[in-house]
Amino acid sequence: MTNTLYYNIGQVLHTGFRSEDCLFYMPGFWYRKNLRSPDNAPSFRSGKDWTVREDRLSTPLTGIYNTGSGEYCTVLRISDFGQDAQPCHSYGEVILSDVTSVGYTGFSASADSADRT
Repeated sequence: MTNTLYYNIGQVLHTGFRSEDCLFYMPGFWYRKNLRSPDNAPSFRSGKDWTVREDRLSTPLTGIYNTGSGEYCTVLRISDFGQDAQPCHSYGEVILSDVTSVGYTGFSASADSADRT
């Protein structure tokens, strides 16, 4: 008998920035705090932590800019997307049907610090 194992591997880069001092950027999905978007769009009104599939962005990049200190941190995927398995549905937990090299990116804006995932 074989068992199926599902897993997720992630990495967090701790910036040490205070999230209230920061602006966040993911091209084509998130700019500043998305507060000028419609109420039903992703924004800080609906959550402080955001992750999305890299292929949903115009560039697989996440940026954090500390407006107080002028420091910033950007993370950009530079390798190719070699394989992809399309999700079976459009909401809830997604279990892919095959191998994929597509990852995810995002940020966590906790009360203490702003980090990139």
